[in-house]
Amino acid sequence: RLGADGDSAHGVTALVILNVADYDAAMRRQVSVIEDVHHCLNTAAEQGIGTVVLLSSAMVYGAWANNPIPLTEDSTLRPAPGLAYTDQLTVAEQLVNEWADGNADRRCVILRSAPVMSANRTGALVRALAAGLGTRTAEDDAPAQFVHEDDLAVAVRVVLECNAAGV
Repeated sequence: RLGADGDSAHGVTALVILNVADYDAAMRRQVSVIEDVHHCLNTAAEQGIGTVVLLSSAMVYGAWANNPIPLTEDSTLRPAPGLAYTDQLTVAEQLVNEWADGNADRRCVILRSAPVMSANRTGALVRALAAGLGTRTAEDDAPAQFVHEDDLAVAVRVVLECNAAGV
């Protein structure tokens, strides 16, 4: 959907890193999120690309009972201890911020998405979370939130078009 306008490699001004938020793909490739982001940032620097958009995950906030509802961009990052995936995402966000901070001609955008759902590409994590929504056991069950892949694609396009920066 992002490339639907016939985008090509010529005159590229932005790099959108989508793969690091896909836990299933990372596990299949057996590549760390950090390695992927290093590679992408090196490519952006080599090609003179000035904008990087990183699709991260709201999981970097951690699933804590005392998290504010709703979580905002200003909420403290507290990934679950020992969960390598969210630790890697947190480091990936730091790398992207450092890349942008190192040069006045660079900007970065970090999107911390809710788990992404779609008709044909919903990952194992989303399927497991959604399966638990079928039966409510108590009024104080934790709320759940998901985003459709089409809505996320629109969000990425919006941040690119409006020259957003930051989280």
